[in-house]
Amino acid sequence: MKTSLIIILLMLSLSLAAQDENKSADSVFADHASRYQFAPTGFGLNKGNVYLNTAYYLLYDIQYGVSDNFSIGLGGPVVPFFMYLTPKISIGSENEKSNIAIGAVLGGQTIGEFLGYSFALPYLIYTAGSPTRNISFGAGYTYGDIEGLVFNSGFILPISSNNRSAQFLTEVWIIPDAKIAVIAPGIRLFDKDSNDYWGGGLTFTVIDGSTFPFPTVFRTILF
Repeated sequence: MKTSLIIILLMLSLSLAAQDENKSADSVFADHASRYQFAPTGFGLNKGNVYLNTAYYLLYDIQYGVSDNFSIGLGGPVVPFFMYLTPKISIGSENEKSNIAIGAVLGGQTIGEFLGYSFALPYLIYTAGSPTRNISFGAGYTYGDIEGLVFNSGFILPISSNNRSAQFLTEVWIIPDAKIAVIAPGIRLFDKDSNDYWGGGLTFTVIDGSTFPFPTVFRTILF
């Protein structure tokens, strides 16, 4: 857990040291500001926007902006033995530098031995900053096989000279009662002629003091 705390402090330091970004850069990244890799942010998905996100081309989710303040998503693996819904309500400040979101991940088993099994993770998250450069802190409560408080945080920064071609991001999840922590640094590499991107990184899962690293690969397409 000490590693998780160090990551969180690093994110806070980077955020406080950040300068305001220009509006054009913010508009480019605004379409993807509603999340990090998997973790949500306080930003909403713009009305009418639809994106498809896939991990390894095995796990998919699609998100739709019903309005600027409400979005809904559906996800699951290629073989849909479980599926989940992700409703989310976002509220932004007048200067759009502070955003709060209330949402949930609601899922369950659809076929197989554990048909009828379900889980839920309602959450509240606060994000400070712009779509280009921000930091988030959130909390929720998970119901299911694992029950208890869940804390998460994340940040994102541009790592290219024109603020468009790439971003560096990290998210952290902590479930204290289960002695589980997940630390997931990664990058986004945007396509030259669109706002679609490839994402990748290395995820570290810490369970009762033992660390299990594995690579992550994402592809996100905006419709």
